[in-house]
Amino acid sequence: MSSTIPEPAAVTARTTGAAATMVVVALLFSTGGAAVKATDLGAWEVACGRSLIAALVIAALDPSTVRRVARAGLAIGLAYAATLTLFVHANKLTTASHAVFLQATAPFYVFALAPWLLGERWNPSQRRAAVLFAAALLCLVLGTSAPSATASAPALGGALAAASAITYALLVIGLRAAERDRPGRTTAAGMQGVLWGNLFAVAICLLPAVRSLRGAAVGVGASDLLVVVYLGALQVGLAYWLMVRAVRFLAAAQVSLLLLLEPLASPLWAYLLHAERPTAWTLAGGALALAATAAGLRSRRIAPISTTPVG
Repeated sequence: MSSTIPEPAAVTARTTGAAATMVVVALLFSTGGAAVKATDLGAWEVACGRSLIAALVIAALDPSTVRRVARAGLAIGLAYAATLTLFVHANKLTTASHAVFLQATAPFYVFALAPWLLGERWNPSQRRAAVLFAAALLCLVLGTSAPSATASAPALGGALAAASAITYALLVIGLRAAERDRPGRTTAAGMQGVLWGNLFAVAICLLPAVRSLRGAAVGVGASDLLVVVYLGALQVGLAYWLMVRAVRFLAAAQVSLLLLLEPLASPLWAYLLHAERPTAWTLAGGALALAATAAGLRSRRIAPISTTPVG
């Protein structure tokens, strides 16, 4: 037998290690909402600083993303930049649970747009999932909380989170299109999209961030810098680098199920750090969104969709 064929024990060890890595990735992603709320910096400053640091970390960890620039990666990057910017603003305006659960409805928009943009028809699993996602959206709209110290404008924040779900759906569709046009290149296009998405986000946020800092009554503190560095270097940069290496040893369904830990853990971090309490409608909507994602894993036409991209 050829020595190049992995032994079963080695395969099992790799799979177990990859699964453990994905748990770490999901937990890193899940801290995004609570971390964004932990700094007095505005949304523009946080989004700009996080993306700048994330881009530097990704370029250092994976130089190939800089050496090879593909149109697919740039297109995916535009969708990701919009998602990053919208999600940070959403977390500044509404509760972390409301924001992450609304973004978790992204597969609903993928199902809705795929027939038009990819020519992929719905199957029974997708129809069932779409009904659950629609119910989740209704619950999340009803679950908009009253303004609070960590959620100054919940209705606007919810609208921005819903918009980030749409832009994330466009990102997923871009990945699907890249895989269909050049099979086996999804990972490369995805990492390029992450790099360029962060660079585009810096370009979008830089001027508003500078204006906001100039008009701020209080300067940037050490704790603010620490939060931004954490968000860029670990919560985005390192997390995506780890994820790309782990997904090679896991089935798509395994990846999606493990990443469901993100929206489950995000409200917990917000509660522990900021005493945020999601409404009953928000929890119901989140449960329906997660159930819909699990139902969508049975789809054969559209790959399982995680709730990860920005967290």
